[in-house]
Amino acid sequence: MSLVRTSPAEELSELVENINAALNSIQKNSQHIMGWVHTIKTKELWRSTGAKSFSQFCEMNDWTPRRFNQLAAGYETLLTIPKEMGTIVPTESHLRELSKAPEKERESVVKETQKRDGKVTAKGIKQTVADAEYEMQEPKEMQEPAEPEVVRDETGVPIPPIPLAYWNRRQEVKDMLKAVSAIKCQIEKARETEDPLWMGVSQHVISELELCYSYVKDAMPYSLCTICNGYPKETKCEYCAGMGILSKRRYGGTDDRIRAIREKAHAQFVGK
Repeated sequence: MSLVRTSPAEELSELVENINAALNSIQKNSQHIMGWVHTIKTKELWRSTGAKSFSQFCEMNDWTPRRFNQLAAGYETLLTIPKEMGTIVPTESHLRELSKAPEKERESVVKETQKRDGKVTAKGIKQTVADAEYEMQEPKEMQEPAEPEVVRDETGVPIPPIPLAYWNRRQEVKDMLKAVSAIKCQIEKARETEDPLWMGVSQHVISELELCYSYVKDAMPYSLCTICNGYPKETKCEYCAGMGILSKRRYGGTDDRIRAIREKAHAQFVGK
């Protein structure tokens, strides 16, 4: 039987659906959620959405980045102990305390806690780690996060998550423009050298390619939408086709009064 292979985007979609379903259920399987989040993060499936980082991907799905980084880190800790021990330390709080012990000592911490208390609780693990006087390790998810990069449009305004996904695809447009330009240059060079193969091609093709270049350039993200200001879902904006971002031509074509209001509202960002 052949295995059905899914693309990263399809795998990501399935995992997101599983996570949301589990989060909304009455009985939440903590370790399943942690495993799914860990897969999305470590395999970097989130990149298929155009997000700049895992944290930004979380925000796009209305998930708290800090919380979901903790879930991923919890699963990393779970992977450092024997599989059968996972039922003894089932929750995120267990694993958070266990992560403070050196990796090679975690199995013995669980066993010692169970031996002393008869059962394993997060509080018990914390006590065992403290009694052993390990050099306390700050859990990964508790470390001070790096200052997130503020991405701004061409007018200097910070870009919200939805339009940012399109802004991050600018390279696609650049590649297309480069391809059109390369074709135009090759034909021009061939005609200049009077290559017989290309002499029969109408001179009009050059002007048509120049026109094509300008059309393709209209796909290049330039600024937040002047109508919804980058939040198309809230306003059901049609002006930006739900992207929250406009090309330079589209931005320039906005009613002068609307554009002036928008620029005044975001004046504090210009030049930063």
